[in-house]
Amino acid sequence: GESMHTISNSATNLPSNYDGNGNRMHLWYLMQYSGRIGGLIQSLEYGNDGQRRLMPSLSLIEYFDETKDGRFLGTFQDVWLANVAYTWTSADATRYKKDASVVGKQVKVGDTIMMLSKQAIASHATKPYIIFDLDTMYLRSTTRAIYGVNNFFPVKKFAYPNRTAANAQPGFNDIFAIRFAEMYMIAAEAEFQLGNANAAAGYINVLRTRAAIKAPVDQTNAMQVTAADISLDFILEERAREFAGEHLRWFDVKRIKNNNNFATFIKVRNPDINAVQDYHRLRPVPQEELDALLNKAEFGQNPGYN
Repeated sequence: GESMHTISNSATNLPSNYDGNGNRMHLWYLMQYSGRIGGLIQSLEYGNDGQRRLMPSLSLIEYFDETKDGRFLGTFQDVWLANVAYTWTSADATRYKKDASVVGKQVKVGDTIMMLSKQAIASHATKPYIIFDLDTMYLRSTTRAIYGVNNFFPVKKFAYPNRTAANAQPGFNDIFAIRFAEMYMIAAEAEFQLGNANAAAGYINVLRTRAAIKAPVDQTNAMQVTAADISLDFILEERAREFAGEHLRWFDVKRIKNNNNFATFIKVRNPDINAVQDYHRLRPVPQEELDALLNKAEFGQNPGYN
């Protein structure tokens, strides 16, 4: 869907490159692969994984039907090919719950060395590559919280392989100021709020037609939604599928979940964010701004921050 963005601000422009690092979104969403996975060293292709900041929630991963929606693999990386030769060791076989038969197997450059899967793979123990499924990424059957911070589907939509070196930070991809797809989603939300669910579905189907997997089986028809499918929660999910990682989620949730279920909505979908309260929907007014007002008592602080 990134081919549809229409307004951008090049990170080579001085205002958005004030510290020489340009657009760093290619750094923040990566899983650590170098220095811990045999057969992988840091590369231009797979990114500088030394500045990791964010990982997806289980809910976000589950929002996608990867069998029909091309946005899943358009957003997340699921396969790594070895970029150095590697021979399976006994220690690694134990660490990754492999059968003893993999010990000594050689992995050549270009062979699969790691795969992430939403589904459990029954024969994983005999495969000469590492497999992480959702149960090794999240406590899926209990709290749904993250299992740890090492293994997850990294966002690849901001990849910048044109860095000067594998460990370089600066990125000069365009920054998304606004995307054409967002105009469709804004129109759909407005139509739904006006009671026109059929029109909302029509706008959303433009995006879902574009996003549908086309081969080997064309999933366009299967991706279409009807008026009966549309709700504010569906719109929030569709915006997550379309704009994952693009810094819109906070604004979407605080706009739509504005009737005292803001905190519950977040905690249910991301149990690791367990300290959020309804009053956090509004940020505190900075004290220095209040102190600069002659009528600061009348102006007041937002609720919950006094």
